[in-house]
Amino acid sequence: DSLSSLNTALEMDPDNPAFLARRGRCNYMTGNLENAIEDLTRARVLDPDGFQEFEYLGKSLGDSGDYYAAMICFSQGAEYAEDPSERAWLVSYKARCNRLIGDLDQSAADYAEASSLEPGEPYFQFMLGEVLWLMDREEEAIPCFDRAIELGLQEDYLPGCYLERGRSYLFLDDLDKAVADFDSALAIRPDFS
Repeated sequence: DSLSSLNTALEMDPDNPAFLARRGRCNYMTGNLENAIEDLTRARVLDPDGFQEFEYLGKSLGDSGDYYAAMICFSQGAEYAEDPSERAWLVSYKARCNRLIGDLDQSAADYAEASSLEPGEPYFQFMLGEVLWLMDREEEAIPCFDRAIELGLQEDYLPGCYLERGRSYLFLDDLDKAVADFDSALAIRPDFS
């Protein structure tokens, strides 16, 4: 398997940043966060200019509970990313960390930035709507949910989008639209009842 091959390669060349980065990625994907952080951090120290694994180092840090370090990593990665889509995803990962630490204003700003970088990505619109909804800004959340649905939000997220848009309509006393959205959510995921 890949991890065994990388271990063998690193026995022969223990300071190879490319091998360390690949092994760090494998460790992240297998849930071995401590080893992922160790390998990715070491790869970054050995080759700071060539390091490309900000996503996996940030995710490893965030999944281990170090949201502040993860946000720094995602911010640095977004700064270096030349591709707008890659930059948008890194900013969205930072937004998730901000949400988890309770900084909803910054989370909303980050999701708005991700949406502006990648306007065709429905997930960013959904998450922006969700954060706005959490901030009791239902009137601003509804257009985000509308846009996410219009852009073709993945079915995994679609029931939640209908549910949260329905809750927003309910809060705004638009019962007909709320019920229609709750029905749409239940049609996709009957276990929501």
